[in-house]
Amino acid sequence: MEYLAKLQQLENAQGSLLGKRIVIAFVLLLSLLATSCSNQALFESIQIDHRQRCETIPIAQQAACVAQYQTSYEEYRREREALLREDSFR
Repeated sequence: MEYLAKLQQLENAQGSLLGKRIVIAFVLLLSLLATSCSNQALFESIQIDHRQRCETIPIAQQAACVAQYQTSYEEYRREREALLREDSFR
């Protein structure tokens, strides 16, 4: 009987450890997703602000100004990652 009790305790401890690992992995995943969403929201907010500022300059220059701020977040992210990879090889 004592052997069975110890075996049960060991199984409970292992299950508890697995549960803790799952919770930790889930929290890390949520943190990464939240950071990504925050970065994208910030990027888009800045883009909108810049495009609105373009409306304050002479009409002849507005189209060129707005064109500078048409980059999507995904395009920005790809370009940024490429530059970071380039920089890491130096």
